Parts: sequence; structure tokens; C-alpha cells
Amino acid sequence: HTDMQHVQSMPCVRSMVLESLDIPMIQLLPRSLRSLHLPRCEDTTVECMQVLGRDLSDTLTELHLPESALVRTAEGIASLCCFTQLRSLDVSLHWDDRFLAHQWLESLDTLLLTVAPNLQHLGLSRWPLSHHGSCLRTIAECMPMLTSLDVSGCNLGPQQAPMLAQCTSLTRLRVSSNKLGDEGVSWIAQLTR
Repeated sequence: HTDMQHVQSMPCVRSMVLESLDIPMIQLLPRSLRSLHLPRCEDTTVECMQVLGRDLSDTLTELHLPESALVRTAEGIASLCCFTQLRSLDVSLHWDDRFLAHQWLESLDTLLLTVAPNLQHLGLSRWPLSHHGSCLRTIAECMPMLTSLDVSGCNLGPQQAPMLAQCTSLTRLRVSSNKLGDEGVSWIAQLTR
């Protein structure tokens, strides 16, 4: 916390990467913060995100929680809905969590609908999106500014490719570790025309 107190005295800090985040630390975050990265964070709670949202929901534009424990529960995902100004969001799952994620897909869809208008980058690696077409539909129909999408390892097949092909604003699409096949790749190739 001593290091965090030093950071608080630096009003120009715009981006931070932290290993963990608790409520006392949130109160030390600079109000100039625009980007927060909490990769593989195991101890950040729903309560913590609610406090962070109360303090920074109007200013935080990037929130990266890849492989974080927070995205392993419906409540954790719902706690992110207060960040309506996000332009970049990464809620990629750990490989071990992808088998349990079906139960959290409705919460993910609600989150995507909430942050959709401003989102330019979205990381959803390893979410089982092939089982819940609503998330892909939200991405295709409600995110007109989306330029970068990571859906690697999402178990996508040729059936989901037409929905991805509707994302015409994309300039970067990561689809590795899926089963798109020739038909799916043909659909996605339409984005390059």
C-alpha cells in the first residue's frame, strides 16, 4: 500500500497493471486512471469492483481481466456492468474454466449489451460462444465501433461464422483454436473485401 500511496500523488497516471486489488487500494487509485489491467487476479471481489465502479465508472475506458477469478461467476460478470464508458474489455477465460462457463453466458451477454456502444476492443478468448448465439448476435448487431475481437478457443464452427462476418468494422479478428473449417473461413474472408 505504500507504493499505491506514492501512485496516488501522481495525478497523471493513466494506466496500471496490478496483481491484485482490494477496497483500500481502490481508494488510493488516481482519479486520472483510464486503463486497469488485472491479469490472472485471484482475489479481486465483486464488492471491490462495485467500489471501483462507483469511483471510476465514468472515466475508466480500458478494463482487462484475462483469466481473472472475477469472470468465473455470474455475480462477478454483473459487477462489471457499471463500466459503461469502456472502449476496451478483456474477460478471457483460463482454459480450465471454459467447461464451466456455460452457466455464466447470460451474464456475459448482459455485460456485452451494457458496454456495446463504445467498445472498440473485446477479448473473449475461451468462452464457449458456440453454445449461446446471443453473445455473438450482440457483438454483430450492437457494437458498431468494434475494431478488434479475440474469440480464440471459443469452440466456434462454420455455423457461427456468418455472425462474425457481420462485424464489418473489424480490422483485427483472432479466431485461432476454433473449428471453422473451409466454410467458416469463407464467411470470415468476406471481412477482407
